[in-house]
Amino acid sequence: MPPWRLRWPALAAAAAAAAALLPAVRGAPTSPPSPTFGDWGVITYGNLQLSTSTLEGPALVLGSADLVDFDIGGGRPCHPTAPALAVAGAAHGRHGVLKGRAALGRHSALERTVGTPCADGGDASRGVTVGAPAGTGVDGWATRLAHIGASASLCRTPASGRVAVEDSVLKLFPAPASAGDACVDVFAVAHPLPRTLSSVQYYGTRRVVINYHFRSADWAGVDMATLNASRTLHSYCGGGRLRLRDTEVSGSVLAPGLRVDARSAEFRGRLAVESLTGQAVVRYEPYEGVALDGLAAEVCAV
Repeated sequence: MPPWRLRWPALAAAAAAAAALLPAVRGAPTSPPSPTFGDWGVITYGNLQLSTSTLEGPALVLGSADLVDFDIGGGRPCHPTAPALAVAGAAHGRHGVLKGRAALGRHSALERTVGTPCADGGDASRGVTVGAPAGTGVDGWATRLAHIGASASLCRTPASGRVAVEDSVLKLFPAPASAGDACVDVFAVAHPLPRTLSSVQYYGTRRVVINYHFRSADWAGVDMATLNASRTLHSYCGGGRLRLRDTEVSGSVLAPGLRVDARSAEFRGRLAVESLTGQAVVRYEPYEGVALDGLAAEVCAV
């Protein structure tokens, strides 16, 4: 029997700390709930291991979490009920700040060097073991299956735009203007990008989906300034590893099998990935891109 078969029932029960604690946040001015990512800024189906990092939005971790010198929850500080950090497995934190409630798995501990400015006497946010907080429930396995299905659907969607790599620039040319402004430009990047890639240039104004059909990439100093973060979705088909150095990823990332290794990286959008390690800043940006269940009807006609 595969190990995850043994682990997931426990993870789903422990991740009970997520959904019922996380109602729609109607007062959040910068980042309303997304049909794809919910209220979460970061979702990892495996582990989260970060140092010297900032997660502005709430994080859902269905594996374990190891955090050092961190700041979590500043984009939605001190929400009265929803957690800033929900970890199904063991969570360990030191030298950081948690600006919201915590819902943690067994054998978790936040050391005294973790500031919890939002904690009250009844909040299990510091140095405690939390099994399954009462009155909460999320099916982590179902969430992952939904994202796997959505990712597969994305990756099967025919491209409507044209892709070229010229002079270390990934160029994304939109569908013709006759397709209209309301449709979605879908791009398929079929081959690994050069290690010398310097920028991503999009020559349109529509919502964008970029499907990467290779299993690993190593980006350093890549400029994505022409991508609208709230209207762009990066989809890594087939999982693999993404190594980032001194790069700002503009747009949200949906890649349930992707392992992200970040060094001095910044994400402007939501993340749903297998794991996230290293040093990263994840801004709590809104996602106003495609509705995945209706993408086929929204793709630009060529």
